[in-house]
Amino acid sequence: MANEREILATINANSLQGMQNANQNTQYMMTTFNDKYNELQRDIAGVALTGQQIMANQSECCCNTLRAIDGVNFNNAMNTAAINANTTAQTQRILDYLATSDNQKLRDENMMLRMQGMTQDLVRYPTSTAYSAGYNPFCNCGNTCM
Repeated sequence: MANEREILATINANSLQGMQNANQNTQYMMTTFNDKYNELQRDIAGVALTGQQIMANQSECCCNTLRAIDGVNFNNAMNTAAINANTTAQTQRILDYLATSDNQKLRDENMMLRMQGMTQDLVRYPTSTAYSAGYNPFCNCGNTCM
């Protein structure tokens, strides 16, 4: 019986010691697990923050690209407007010149027709005597005309 009590005491002591060791190992594992879990949470938060920063940078890049495209489109529109304005001005100058030239031609033709109309009924006297057979009655004097 005494041996049984000693065996039981030894078993109880060893079991208690084993349980304490197991409890310490479990606590160590839980502490390690909690540390690793906290480290994992920090890493996940860091990755999430990095992802947010990447998305923000990408969004900013897209916005900058769109603003640059808008600037190019605006410059193209301004250049096209300037070219159109210049073309219109040059075309207008050509049309004005043609209109002025046509008007001047019409005025000259009108003046010529008026002159013809004014001189149509007039008697025309010869101003030279290239083919003369003597005295020319239309000259001032008989000897000065030729």
